[in-house]
Amino acid sequence: FRERVALNLATKLKDSKSKKCLDVGCSIGGDLILLKNAMQGQTGFEAIGVDILEAQLVKARESLPEGKFVEGNVTTLPFKDEEMDSVQCSRLLIHVPDVSKALDEMLRVLRPGGCGVFAEGNFHGHVIFTSDARLKAIDSAQHTHTTSMCANPGAAMDVYKLLLARSDVENVKIAPYNMLLTDPSFGMGLAYFKPMLEALVAKKAITQEDMDYYFEALPKAQ
Repeated sequence: FRERVALNLATKLKDSKSKKCLDVGCSIGGDLILLKNAMQGQTGFEAIGVDILEAQLVKARESLPEGKFVEGNVTTLPFKDEEMDSVQCSRLLIHVPDVSKALDEMLRVLRPGGCGVFAEGNFHGHVIFTSDARLKAIDSAQHTHTTSMCANPGAAMDVYKLLLARSDVENVKIAPYNMLLTDPSFGMGLAYFKPMLEALVAKKAITQEDMDYYFEALPKAQ
């Protein structure tokens, strides 16, 4: 989905003389690099990133030397009103307690006619398809633990509804990115689940036997 976001922004900004593009919660600059590549040498492109962690910005500056990276918070962005031609964030607002305030701030710095893309998750859409009741119960405990660490596990729909309710925003669209994993080892896979389940064992929410069963049964679940 990150490549799709970059291509979408590059397409919408191709006729704009100014392409001042802000990534909020930019981490090490990966999404801005994708956006630069999607721009394919378009003139006027400026990559600007803000993140709360300076250590991430050090790596971002190394990866994209021509970019401008500053330390800051999404609820108090260090930019002028209507300064940006585009604003984007990815998997940021699930961690922000006040989504409405964060949106206010990102839209404050976006110029009229500019483009905003907010790529967020909806943890409420998690489903495991199996007839194994024990596996379902363990997965449910794991999912509850994961969502408890998010300020807004349903951020995608929350942001969509907030944008629809605003009078200063137009052309609001939602483009779902659904994932059906038939192989639990895909991507981070089982390595992602392990620390989650270990935490549940430590809390005695599940047993060690449950954790062992999960890893044994999940790859061949029906």
